[in-house]
Amino acid sequence: MELSQQVLEKIEKENMHPSSRYAVFLKRSIFWSLTATALVVGSIAVSITFFSIANAEWDLWSRATGSVWKYVFFIFPYFWLLIFVGFILLAHYNLRHTKYGYRFTLSKVIIIYVVSTVVLGGVFYRLGLGHMIEESIADSTSFYHHLQGDRMMWVMPDQGLLGGKVEGIDDLYNFILTDQDGRRWQVAVSGTIGVEYTVLGAKIKIIGERFGTSSFRAVEIRSWCGCGGCDQQVAPACAHATATCGAGSGCGCGE
Repeated sequence: MELSQQVLEKIEKENMHPSSRYAVFLKRSIFWSLTATALVVGSIAVSITFFSIANAEWDLWSRATGSVWKYVFFIFPYFWLLIFVGFILLAHYNLRHTKYGYRFTLSKVIIIYVVSTVVLGGVFYRLGLGHMIEESIADSTSFYHHLQGDRMMWVMPDQGLLGGKVEGIDDLYNFILTDQDGRRWQVAVSGTIGVEYTVLGAKIKIIGERFGTSSFRAVEIRSWCGCGGCDQQVAPACAHATATCGAGSGCGCGE
């Protein structure tokens, strides 16, 4: 029996009918929309990764982990890497179900996806979208900072690292800070570096030492975002960026 005859018999046996033009159009639109979504989400993951690396406070590796290589592995954004890989697979799956999907091998999709997301992610980073999205996730998810080493290090008071939001100010050198776990700290400032950041409602990073159960002595205060990629940055952040981030590159303060 010829192949064409076999095909006809199968169509008749299984009562197959051609899909309407609108159904095909809708199906293709859904797959292309999901592919575009995968591209945007991947770009966001890249922009957040850029932001995490740029604002990782590399001069504090000895306090956080005691080893520079441990610090690299500690701050690496594994969570966003998994998101990135997952959406590569999603993009590949969706492209394979489009009209010319047979042309898209996994290796070709990976190359196209990586190049596209790095370029678009770089644009998102420069516009501050990565920082803005990550802050929104962090504010709405109590455990997010446990997934990100660059955030988790600022809940290490025993290592002299504490970060969070300024909730109350007694004076310029005494204020209340709520950390990322929701714990309140009485902070006494013993130096003058970064005291301009102690503004009510501001998010800050503190370097110093713990004393007592919920008290902290600050030797240095830094902006929560000091090395670029922020949606908004004030002039003092540039001073920190100039000192620790390579002449303030990318600090977004009109340099």
